[in-house]
Formats: sequence, C-alpha cells, structure tokens
Amino acid sequence: MAGKRGSAVRRSSTPQYIGGSSDKRYQKQTEQRLRQQAWRRWGIRLAILAVLGFAVAMWGRDVLNLVTQTGKTAVTDAKKTGKVLRGNVDERTGANFKEDQ
Repeated sequence: MAGKRGSAVRRSSTPQYIGGSSDKRYQKQTEQRLRQQAWRRWGIRLAILAVLGFAVAMWGRDVLNLVTQTGKTAVTDAKKTGKVLRGNVDERTGANFKEDQ
C-alpha cells in the first residue's frame, strides 16, 4: 500500500506524520505555530491582568467608596419609602385613627 505515505496518526494535539521530509517540515511548522499561539495567548492574558491591576491600584478605592455609598443611599431610600408606604396603608385602614382629631 504505497498510498499511505504522509497519512496522519493522531497521538497528541498535533498530528504526527509518517512519510517524507516535506511532511516532517509541515509537522515542525505546525508545532511551532501552536507554540507561538500559546505564548501569545498567555501574553494577552498577562497584559489584561496588568491593566486590571493598574486600574485597581489607581481607582480601586474610589470605585469601592462609590459602590458602598451608592448602596447605603439605596438602603436609606428604601427605608424611607417603606415608612411612607406603611403610613399610607395605616391611614387607609384606619389603624392610626384618633377620635379626638
């Protein structure tokens, strides 16, 4: 079976070729390209982490204060709204009815 030259045998993430020198050169180029892509991915991930770290170092405290202050304001507003609603319900039901007024 002479037609089997250059056929791929799947043993790892890169195909391993059995055959001539052009097939082995292609395999070497493919492995090198995959290695470069992996390094590029790691480089991009590290760059993103560096940018996030810089942003947290520069504005982390301000953002944290803004979020907590916004949360506190929301809680206060919700409590005030709850008191108003309870007062309106009590007024409609007559729970706070006073005969002398």
